[in-house]
Amino acid sequence: MRVWSLSAPGLEHLTVEEHADPTPGPGQVLVRIKAASLNYRDVMVATGRYARGARYPLVPLSDGAGEIAAVGPGVTAWRAGDRVTTSFFAGWVDGPQTAERAATALGGALDGVLTEAIVLPERGVVRTPEHMSDVEAATLPCAALTAWHALFEGADPLRPGQTVLLEGTGGVSIFGLQLAKLAGARAIVTSSQDAKLERARGLGADATVNYAKEPEWQERVRELTGGRGVDHVLEVGGKDTLGRSLSSLRYGGQIHLIGGVSGFSTELPLGPMAQNNARVRRIFVGSVSMFESMNQALTLHRARPVVDRIFRFDEIRMALEHMQKASHFGKIALAVMMVVLLVGCGSQPPPVTPKSSTVDVTVPSSVASSASLDGGATPPPAVARDPAPCAEGDVAGCTSRCDVGDQASCAVLAAALVNGQGVPKDPARARPIAERACSDGKLRACNVLALLLEHGEGGPKDEARAVELYDRACSGDELRACANLASVRLQGRLGQPRDPARAGTLYEKACSGGIAFACTGAAWSHIMPGGGSNNPVLAASFYGKGCDLGDLEACAGLGTCFARGSGVPLDQARARELFVRACDGNKGIGCKGLGDLVRDVDPAGAAGFYRQSCDLGYSGGCSYLGDAMISGVGVAHDRARGLELLRRGCKAEYAWACQRLDELHEHP
Repeated sequence: MRVWSLSAPGLEHLTVEEHADPTPGPGQVLVRIKAASLNYRDVMVATGRYARGARYPLVPLSDGAGEIAAVGPGVTAWRAGDRVTTSFFAGWVDGPQTAERAATALGGALDGVLTEAIVLPERGVVRTPEHMSDVEAATLPCAALTAWHALFEGADPLRPGQTVLLEGTGGVSIFGLQLAKLAGARAIVTSSQDAKLERARGLGADATVNYAKEPEWQERVRELTGGRGVDHVLEVGGKDTLGRSLSSLRYGGQIHLIGGVSGFSTELPLGPMAQNNARVRRIFVGSVSMFESMNQALTLHRARPVVDRIFRFDEIRMALEHMQKASHFGKIALAVMMVVLLVGCGSQPPPVTPKSSTVDVTVPSSVASSASLDGGATPPPAVARDPAPCAEGDVAGCTSRCDVGDQASCAVLAAALVNGQGVPKDPARARPIAERACSDGKLRACNVLALLLEHGEGGPKDEARAVELYDRACSGDELRACANLASVRLQGRLGQPRDPARAGTLYEKACSGGIAFACTGAAWSHIMPGGGSNNPVLAASFYGKGCDLGDLEACAGLGTCFARGSGVPLDQARARELFVRACDGNKGIGCKGLGDLVRDVDPAGAAGFYRQSCDLGYSGGCSYLGDAMISGVGVAHDRARGLELLRRGCKAEYAWACQRLDELHEHP
């Protein structure tokens, strides 16, 4: 197995080694690590600045997730194949923290998880939340648990209506924001970057402060609380922020001392502490028992971590350098073992401008044609929330059962009336049916009603209520609603701020439940500007899942991965196979991919594929056909028609078309 070892402080001393797989002893388990995540502590350990010290040589990192590969004698709680997440402390199960328990921290006192396998005590791991991926779970052991411990495990925990101050947008602070909102509390977030503050507001932050623009930010925080001050501060900044944090605090409020990004000082600001009667707690992560309690809450609310970027196992130095730059939002992760190893996919993000068709605007327009209005006529069983409604497509049966008050069947009927499945489209008839079923708690009906309200079909438009219904249905795991809400967030429609990162989270949730077209949205969220992680590895895996579920747009995206050969052997044959499948299914993006494959050797053939793509309504195909007409390569020269097609592509927000018009000195 591969193991990263830090022989001395300094990234130049971090090297990968080959070791034999360890064998678990009595009461131990062997964990096959599939993902890991970074904390600022790991940067300090790697550079020799960790205040608690670390032994060298050392296997770094404390946070990992994977599965049980083997169990030692006497282990009864686990079996091979169980998905688990490592505890920060291998020896702190419950009770108060002691010096002995603190000395069992992974990646500092003990070897950590930057390895393909590790032996741990059977109580040194917790069960991974079922709704999370290994990458997501790997972000929990340190940052999430630290925030949970601070806010909920003390003698005076956070209560609804209280206010929390969160410094910056790193892992602890973003987890603190998410947990505070789950608890019904108010959250104020600070950062030096407006873009990060906008993302924090998208996650629910009630107020934000740019400390670069307002150096005396504590005064602004007190203004935001009506002069009262905040109830809790997650103090991660260290000596440069502690004094201002204390000045932001209400009388009797709590400071949770967590980190020291700016370093630590032996001088305490005793004046503000005494003046505010501040209670100061040192938080050093948490126990296994706390971890299990936190996971119960995260599972109940289906909460998911915010992952800034995912690096490969062999990119650990790059990942640590990325963390040192402090440009991240949320967590930085490593994919130790990836099922799909594909890099460099996608050629053009989906347009964000709504089309005139109600189908197009329910999903990114690049995938709209593969989805019906309420997200698919035959959703997987995991999506169905109602007991035994009528069968999909059985309009007569649905109608008769709806007429006698079976609201679950009414929800199916309303969807059929909106989508025109087995019955002519009739939004006016669908709307009251969906209204009644939604009022009865049928979440699929709420999704259908939201679509009708969004587009003003069958009655007046009500964008605010549409968003509320999407959100309600998605919160209840109606995954079609999650996909539609993702489209709203991606495109910045219905009065909502454009938030590709949030859209990506919603698309991933829908994709994980088998909503095929959502997988393509999830893929784009990992490669488009402002998306979830800027990680083409994950993008490719989502394309693959969507293609496996039958979404031909996703197949075309996967074809682009193979055509480009980034991170995988170049495989033009596989790319062609996927493009042909999509093009034969009348997906213009697939035809355009075929044109790209032959453009250099068969310009006329490429132009034919671009024309076919354009005829199918794909703006990328129109754009490349227009460029061929302007140059007269592979097709008759026709500058006027070519410019017309390029302008059409640019109007549809196909970025390459706009760029090409600029190069031609033609106004888009």
